[in-house]
Amino acid sequence: MANTEEDSLPILREEVEAAINTIKLEKSAGIDNIPSELVKAGGEAMITALTTICNNIWSTGIWPTPWKQSLSQIITLPKKGNLQLCNNYRTISLISHLSKVMLKIILNRLKPVVETIIADEQAGFRTGRRKETELTSLVNRLDQAASSYGIEISAEKTKLMANNTQGITSKVNVSGTCLETVKSFKYLGSIISDEGSKAEIIARIAQTTAVLAKLQTIWRDRNITLRPKIQLMCSLAMSVFLYACETWTLTAELEKRIMSTEMRCYRKILGINYTDHVTNAEVDGTVTEAIGPHNDFLTIVKKRKLRWYGQVSRSSGLAKTILQGTVKGGRKRGRQKKRWEDNIPKWTGLSLAETQRATKRFMDKSIRYR
Repeated sequence: MANTEEDSLPILREEVEAAINTIKLEKSAGIDNIPSELVKAGGEAMITALTTICNNIWSTGIWPTPWKQSLSQIITLPKKGNLQLCNNYRTISLISHLSKVMLKIILNRLKPVVETIIADEQAGFRTGRRKETELTSLVNRLDQAASSYGIEISAEKTKLMANNTQGITSKVNVSGTCLETVKSFKYLGSIISDEGSKAEIIARIAQTTAVLAKLQTIWRDRNITLRPKIQLMCSLAMSVFLYACETWTLTAELEKRIMSTEMRCYRKILGINYTDHVTNAEVDGTVTEAIGPHNDFLTIVKKRKLRWYGQVSRSSGLAKTILQGTVKGGRKRGRQKKRWEDNIPKWTGLSLAETQRATKRFMDKSIRYR
């Protein structure tokens, strides 16, 4: 890349002073053992010295060796969970506070250039750009584009749901009507919630219980053997419960709910009351004798989700972009909410990168043998 006129401009004393003012106090020193308090207390002498050093780096591209090194290279800080696992540690590097001055100057010079390159739709991590403002602008443009084709957005049926801890604070209007902000909504028969899949699974359990109750006459009929009863349950009740289970994000609590729902269905068919003190193992043994080896509800959910994950990973559509795409920034400290893809490594014993490579190898073999 050819040098521009700005590349040849020397670093000004005011830039160095502004960068020093942004340094935070009470932070650990780097390998040079110079604390941030000393840098800020250095006054005019420190500004003069750093201006000379920074201009030398700017013109030669050579950084002082201590500025490129971090103390102890990488420092591990424990998080929650089993500390014998590497995944339960986060890492930091302590670099020199003096090098942060130069880095801040470079960042400040890059910002005006980056603003001319980033698309207007990108609102996150930009100074003076709020996501709510961009959301309002996006909705207005969508409304205008729809109107040009004679299509009207229904404000009554259109809802907003935030995917962050702050929520949506500003109002978004469509044709003069304020859109409602909700914590959950139903889409294609499934409940989409900012709290994960718990609301959807609880609703599915309630619907399955209602189906079982409607078939109470069949369950009590002694002229019908156990095998057709179980087949009927799988066709009518299980299909209701497992609808769109590929989208579920499962936690240990939800997995227990799924297993207890299955046992409740079988106990209902077998006429077993909770006061009979019959174990789940005995119930499963009775079902196996009637229909032979079978997959439990939880295994079916896992298989369906893994099958859908493989299909998306082998595709080239928007679903793959959303699943494998990343955004700038990091997650907050502390215990994190479980994400949809977090189930995949736990169930397969492979990392996400390894599963993606595995699905690609499977696709290559499918193409080869066609």
